[in-house]
Amino acid sequence: MEHKLQALEICMAEFKKEISFIKRSQDESKEQNSREHREIIEKIDDFIKSCDGKYARIDTQWAEKILSWFGAIVGSTLIIGIIGWLATLYLKTN
Repeated sequence: MEHKLQALEICMAEFKKEISFIKRSQDESKEQNSREHREIIEKIDDFIKSCDGKYARIDTQWAEKILSWFGAIVGSTLIIGIIGWLATLYLKTN
């Protein structure tokens, strides 16, 4: 019986060593994966920044022109409408 108990203790010690080795290797894998993930994210960020610098300027200039023209048309229409409304009020009161 004592021999079986010693064999069981030895077996448990081996399992403990194997489990600690597995945990260590998992921790190392996690650290490596984290480093690789950060590198990939940095590369993606650099790519996006370079694309923004190259292509976004064209789109914003185009959008600014459209918005300025739209604002000018709406503003002038609004001013003409207000002047027309004031003119009709003035003509009705006289």
